[in-house]
Amino acid sequence: HLDLDPAFKLSGRAGGREVSLESASHPSERSVTSFLEATRAGDPSAVVCTPRDAAGTLAVAVAAERALESGRAVEVAAPG
Repeated sequence: HLDLDPAFKLSGRAGGREVSLESASHPSERSVTSFLEATRAGDPSAVVCTPRDAAGTLAVAVAAERALESGRAVEVAAPG
């Protein structure tokens, strides 16, 4: 069983081994930094995530928030 806390510290057991890892920076910070570097370099291939993928991720995050607020399952629409 693994737990990921809000500060992005991963702990628990996996494959019979104890796991304790902590992110050096917030994932959003790394994503924005990578995007800005790709933009400065004019290199679209260095962008990690397509706009469609980003929209899908946002849709899942919004649905998760709504589900937490309502206590019910929330359908996630596929990005169009």
